[in-house]
Amino acid sequence: MSGRVVHLGTDLHQKVQALLPWYVCASLGAEERARVEAHIAECPRCQAELAWERELQAACSNANLDAPGDVDQGFARLRER
Repeated sequence: MSGRVVHLGTDLHQKVQALLPWYVCASLGAEERARVEAHIAECPRCQAELAWERELQAACSNANLDAPGDVDQGFARLRER
C-alpha cells in the first residue's frame, strides 16, 4: 500500500482541492503534502478553500460530535458556528 489518498495526475488544481481535507487533518504523505503546499502558495482559490476546510474542522472538533443526542439539534448547532 502506498499510503496515497488520491494519485496526483494531470489536473493538479482539481487534485489539490480533493486533497485539502486530508491536508488539514495532516494525513498526507510528504510528497503529496509538498505538492499541495506548492499549489496553495500560488492559488488564491485553493487558499480560500483551505481556510474554509480549516474552519469546518475547527467547528467539527468543537461540536462534540461524539456525544449521543438528537442529530437535528447537533446539525443546527454546527451550522450556527
